[in-house]
Order: sequence, then C-alpha cells, then structure tokens
Amino acid sequence: MEERMNVFKELALSVWDFKSYRKFLCNRGGKVFGFSALLLGIYLLLNTVFMAFEAFGVMHVLQNELLAQIPDFVLEDGILTVEEAVEYESAGVYIYINTDTHVSTEELEDILRTHSTVTLMDDVGLVLQSNGERQMLTYEELQEMVGSGRYNQDDLRRFLQQYVPYLYIIVLIVLLFVALGSIGAFYFRVLLVSLIALVIASVMGVKLPYGKIFALSIYTRTVPVLIRLLLNLIGFLTVSGVSIPFFWIIDLVISGVYAGLALDAIRSHMQRQYTPGAGGY
Repeated sequence: MEERMNVFKELALSVWDFKSYRKFLCNRGGKVFGFSALLLGIYLLLNTVFMAFEAFGVMHVLQNELLAQIPDFVLEDGILTVEEAVEYESAGVYIYINTDTHVSTEELEDILRTHSTVTLMDDVGLVLQSNGERQMLTYEELQEMVGSGRYNQDDLRRFLQQYVPYLYIIVLIVLLFVALGSIGAFYFRVLLVSLIALVIASVMGVKLPYGKIFALSIYTRTVPVLIRLLLNLIGFLTVSGVSIPFFWIIDLVISGVYAGLALDAIRSHMQRQYTPGAGGY
C-alpha cells in the first residue's frame, strides 16, 4: 500500500525526488488542487508582502519627505514662479525645475529621448514623460485646470495630503489584480508544461491520460515558482534588482526537464512492475 503524503512533504519531494512523481499521480483531483493552492499561496503571500512593503515605503516617503521638500512656488495669472531651481538625474529619471530659464525644443527632445521618466518645468510650461507617454501643459492651461486664484506650495501639500489615503486603496486594488494575474499565469504555464510533457511522454512511450500529465505538470512548477520568489526577494532587498533575459523560456525549460526526469522514473517503474493484465503505474 502506497504511503500517504501530506502536501508539505510532496512540496519537498517534488524538488529532488523524481521517483515520487509516480506517487503524485495517484492523488485525487482535490489533493492535486490543494498542492497547487499551497504553492501559489506561498508565492502570493511572500510576493505580496514584498510588493506591499515597496509600495507603502514609497507612500511613506511621499508623506514624510517629498511633501516637506516641495520648493516654494506661486501660480497666479497663468505664471508659475519657483524660488529655488531643482535638478535630479538617476537611472533614467530626470527632474528639472527652473522657471527662470527656457529649454529649447532641441534640448527638450534630447532629454526626452535619453530618459524614460521626465518632469521638466521651465518658464513656459510643464512637460511630463512616463513609459513613452508624454504630456505638455503651458502654465495658462494649468491655471485653467486648477481654477483662477493664487496657489502656492501650502495649497499643493494640503491637496496631496487629502488624497494620499485614497492612494493606499489604489495600492491594495493593484495588489489584488496582481495576485489574480499571478494565479492565471500559473495555470497557463501549467497548461504549456503539460503540452511539453505530453510530447515527452509520447517520445518515451509512456502512456498516461492527459489528466495525469496535467497533474504531473503542476508538481513540476515547484522549482520555477521558488526561483521566481527568490528573484523577487533579491529585487526587494537590492536597489537594482535582478533581471534575467528570457526567463519565461528558462522557466518552462526547467519544468520540462523535471517532467522528462519524472516520466523517465515512471517508465522505469512501469517496466519493472508491469505484468500482462495488471495495468497501473
């Protein structure tokens, strides 16, 4: 009689014991789903914690540092005056604020071409760029948007502080959608791996129903998911983060290798144990 394993033991064995994959195929659908839920739960819990710390860290900086560093300015009658010039450049981000100078069209195009994120304010107007999207406003247009009157840095601080709590709600909604996207991506990758495993099984001559192949593919996702989690952790702990080119291909290759090794172990067992009329794995 086969030893019954809990999902935590299966999680460990799916990393290094390919012979155990034969036992995994004896699991019913509910237990296989429980394994995938555990694997996804670990990933989503830790990954969401990393993302939440980053997002709320940015919000903390916004509330306690950036708001305090807003330079003195006055917007009145379509004219913006900033007392102190600001220039900042780092990792594709460029901020330039100086209402006493004019940035020429040639200079502006050069800045926008060489930086991914730009905030530029000269004596004419405001230029914003993010992810290739650009927006340009003259101070007259900006005045029309906020209304007539006189506005200064204190008005901006009050405005931002009023809407900061809503940003927390937006962050939580974004995290929810990220989690739903991760769940969908997980099962989509399982589907792709199952097709790869189906081809491998056909080449090896291992005859298994597709439902068993799909279940096997879920167990092959353990190592790729843990690697993704490790990369996210490194990215959370370091400023630059980690980026591996074509990792989605490496991800599928790892699962494909695990599927091949597991199917090879299953084939070896079948060759040793099979007797005419007995069947089974």
